[in-house]
Amino acid sequence: MKFKKLRLFCFFVFLLSFAVAIFYPNLSTFAINETVYLSNDEFDNGALFSSPLLKTTSGESVATATGETKQIDIKLFGLIKLKTITVETFENENMLVGGNQIGIVADANGLIVLENYPAFGLKKGDILTYIVASSRETPLYIEADLNSFLETNNEDFKFKFVRNGKTRESKLISRGKMSGENLGIWVKDKTSAVGILTYINPENNNFGALGHALTDPETGAKIDAKSGKVFRPNFGSLEKSTQKHIGIMNASINKRADGDGVLHFSGDFGVFGCLNENSALFAETQKIYPIASRYSVKAGAATLIASLDGGAPEEYEIEIIKPKFQLKPNGKSMLVRITDPALIEKTGGIIRGMSGSPIIQNGHLIGALTHAIKNDPQKGFATYIDFMLR
Repeated sequence: MKFKKLRLFCFFVFLLSFAVAIFYPNLSTFAINETVYLSNDEFDNGALFSSPLLKTTSGESVATATGETKQIDIKLFGLIKLKTITVETFENENMLVGGNQIGIVADANGLIVLENYPAFGLKKGDILTYIVASSRETPLYIEADLNSFLETNNEDFKFKFVRNGKTRESKLISRGKMSGENLGIWVKDKTSAVGILTYINPENNNFGALGHALTDPETGAKIDAKSGKVFRPNFGSLEKSTQKHIGIMNASINKRADGDGVLHFSGDFGVFGCLNENSALFAETQKIYPIASRYSVKAGAATLIASLDGGAPEEYEIEIIKPKFQLKPNGKSMLVRITDPALIEKTGGIIRGMSGSPIIQNGHLIGALTHAIKNDPQKGFATYIDFMLR
């Protein structure tokens, strides 16, 4: 009897181990409840699965503007249905890969508060979006909007503002206690930053850069830009990272009237716009790579492209330690490590100003560098390219 129980136990352990071996690499796929976007090549190459025992069969297909939407049944041994996933395929996209520095001058979607003003309930980094007076709201796009209101109105008012992504209202501001038209607060309506150009779409010159949200360097506020311009910056100096300090790549922006292109908007995954046909940024972006979605990214060797001295971008070796499965877009998609001795010698690892550096794996553009890890600057995070593109 004991021998029989032992055999049953061993058989159960074997089945469990067998199931884990089959399904563990694909467990994340079974959590998918949203549409999966894959290029035709990725779909044909089975990017969603690594187990040979899992088969997919196509159900109903519907044509879309860019490809097809398909209902895909996932089956064990091609017989036992486990799940149905919606996959939208599209023509393989090719991008000019950047790696060169880009200067950004952005129009904030409101007025950025530059100091703390406790009397008004305002803090440094708040974004003023409206003046509220007599049940009407006056939008604040540029500093002149605030000045115009103060010059033409004598009413008490409040500010509507954004702090940490949430809309709030300031304390009531009494015009009777003000000194004429002088409110006495410092604000600005623009911000600037320097990062790395990630890609240019060769079909329309649209670009993406930075890979993460645009932040104002003076206040640390996250900026949702509504417009702006981009420029080819002038390299200044480079400060290496150490175990106690994240270094920085310094550059200045020569704000020429025409610029190198326009900024359309910024979001959680970078800044986006369109370059002029004669932009100097094109001269340094000669390589074209197909893109690959997060479903094709694997742990292992990859390369990072960046200009670290104002010259042409160079390619450096990195390791993707762990690509994370993410049902919802998140900037910290991949844990990466700098392994190239030349890059470590030059920068000590990842430094500020490298955000947006494109990452290449298996001949495909897969993502962009976004963050350094403070106490270990040879490690950092990157976002998937499909989060920037979609």
